[in-house]
Amino acid sequence: MGWRALVGTWIASLVAVTALGCGDDDGAQTDGNVAEVESGADVDADGDADADGGADVGWEVAPDVEAEEGGSADDGEAPVDPAAPGPFRWTVVDAEVVRGSRTTPVSALIPDAPAGVAMPLVLFLPGFQMQTAWYLPLLERIASHGFVVVRADPPASLMSSSHPEQARDAAAVLDWAFAAGGPLAGRVDPGRVAASGHSAGGKVAVMLAFADPRVTALLGFDPVNGSGPFGYTADQPDIVPEQVEPLAIPIGLLGETTDATAGFGGQACAPADQNFLTFYEAATSSPWVASWELLGADHLDFVYDTSTCGLPCSFCRNGAADGGAVRAVVETLAVAFLRRHLLGDTAQEAWLVGDLLPAEVLMQHRP
Repeated sequence: MGWRALVGTWIASLVAVTALGCGDDDGAQTDGNVAEVESGADVDADGDADADGGADVGWEVAPDVEAEEGGSADDGEAPVDPAAPGPFRWTVVDAEVVRGSRTTPVSALIPDAPAGVAMPLVLFLPGFQMQTAWYLPLLERIASHGFVVVRADPPASLMSSSHPEQARDAAAVLDWAFAAGGPLAGRVDPGRVAASGHSAGGKVAVMLAFADPRVTALLGFDPVNGSGPFGYTADQPDIVPEQVEPLAIPIGLLGETTDATAGFGGQACAPADQNFLTFYEAATSSPWVASWELLGADHLDFVYDTSTCGLPCSFCRNGAADGGAVRAVVETLAVAFLRRHLLGDTAQEAWLVGDLLPAEVLMQHRP
């Protein structure tokens, strides 16, 4: 989120109301399918586990989905429906990636593809003061379609958050993911990597894509080119257009404009001059770029569990659209984008920019 207006007496209110509920009243919650998995071994940025042993592994099953091979238009079968769960089950690996004094918890969802099959990697980063676990149903849906999904929570505090450091943390997570002998060795394809994130996490994903050539696609969920309470600084830099214009990779940007204007406390969660549309306008080098405005949605409709969000969520407006319906569209577009640009499934264009695009989505696309 943007934090330009949180000054003066608001600083004192931060501590006082952190425990309050969120501003989104559509009752978004996780669906109870999140597994309890113990923490794994500490892992440094080179992918080496500490002496305590390897990361713990737990078994996850995509709800109501049989582990069968899905069809694709590319092999003569019916196109894969991105609105439906995919055919894969997955295992979960939890670990910590250590970079100097910074520790990033990570959790990888690894589909049960045949041994020796290297799958595309999707790295997901959360919004400001949010946790990747709050987006788990979206990430599970993506994993069910055959993507290794790594959710990472780079360290940040309410009063101190460095976007460049978080981008370097994300790069260290990629190092861990591709480390020889690591838990993902042989399971991830280093030539097919998507960086993704919500809100401030979407901004950090852009910064990662700008700095790291391993990123081959970018997917932002209502990304915000946010600043600190006193404007842009070295820790919260302005990256649009400088870090967006050079990106010569496919880019998908989902967003909303309900939170383009100020809500509670005079703060907009996704200000118009920092929102997803500014990223789209700046992405002039991308060979394929699209923006999807989800009409009536709000910034928190992208989050599945806001029950413990507290102060960061209380500043956001509540949109007219049903949160569950918005999240269903988000899942469809995310899967379609990743299948199109990491799996080469051209039939997904129908859902992204064609006749199957939901009517409640306002789309722009280049070329």
